[in-house]
Amino acid sequence: MLMYGIITFDDVTNYGTVLQLYGLTRVLRRHFGIEARALGYEENHDFAPQEGSDAGGISIDRPEEWLWRGDRFLFAQRKRTVLRRFVRDRGLRGGRLADYRNLEGVLIGSDEVFTLHAGITPARWGFGVPSDRVSTYAASFGSTTLSDIADRHCLPMVRAALSAMDHISVRDANSANIVEELTGKRPIRTLDPVLLDGFDAERQIAPPPPARPYLLVYGYDYRREDPVILRQIETYASREGLEIVSVGFYHPWANRNLALEPETLIGYFAHATGVVTNTFHGTVLGLLAGVPITVFPTDFNRIKVTGLLEDFGLTGCLGEGAPLLSFSPDYEAVRQQLEEQRRLSLDYLAEVVQR
Repeated sequence: MLMYGIITFDDVTNYGTVLQLYGLTRVLRRHFGIEARALGYEENHDFAPQEGSDAGGISIDRPEEWLWRGDRFLFAQRKRTVLRRFVRDRGLRGGRLADYRNLEGVLIGSDEVFTLHAGITPARWGFGVPSDRVSTYAASFGSTTLSDIADRHCLPMVRAALSAMDHISVRDANSANIVEELTGKRPIRTLDPVLLDGFDAERQIAPPPPARPYLLVYGYDYRREDPVILRQIETYASREGLEIVSVGFYHPWANRNLALEPETLIGYFAHATGVVTNTFHGTVLGLLAGVPITVFPTDFNRIKVTGLLEDFGLTGCLGEGAPLLSFSPDYEAVRQQLEEQRRLSLDYLAEVVQR
């Protein structure tokens, strides 16, 4: 098998990050016979508000998470253990950059590998990676804008890095606009690896009995961010006779808080009565599940979350100003669009990996 390196976020306690890496490695193996691993590298935090902070919200694995006490602290420990074991058992992580010399190729992405909120990390721009063949897959600038790049005096570096890459694909319109502005070429947009893989078998994994009908919540602390949203969740669940199940995040008001294996988490989405989320990959998993979903974007992820919903004609899923789970998505249209975009995404990968 060919050996590719992947530059992404490989060591964070975040289900979406782990699943997008898992999905990309599975697609590369299944369709192209390529064995790929995430490569370890040092992350730069020169632009972060304080030393050691992450890239402005990409991961919930932050220092303050470990200051939580009691149940929250124990939940965070369980989640970290579950995700690290999953990454290890699936062989998703390889060695560090220095452990390799001449890989067949390197893919940068998916996820917000081009965000500048924390700093400039050379490996995410293709510098110092162990291959002369460097491309991206579904890379994203996240909430970083062209003005942000200019304000950080990074335009020459970003332009040079993008221009030197063999192939570029991005995940969202904001990223496509930035790449086109800096290189003069419009990049192809490809699916997030979770949508690309589809995880069909995992969606059949049902919660263990006895399973009451439940409202699945996947998101950051609603009580801290917006108590109005919390009241909507509690009122809806009470009215419909639903248990509130929070997966991946601890909320003291949920009936159950579960730190699940990533594959089991996908099944919980698929068997929920409805999904409430404020994250990008929570939205992705809700779309794959084909269940009613309400999305409350945060200030940090608004660009990518609303962009995803716009791509599939599902802005009615946005919860701001609308009753919870009041929109009925046309999931047959979503399925057809996904099939077409999967074909285009696989065609792109085929072009990248051809010798």
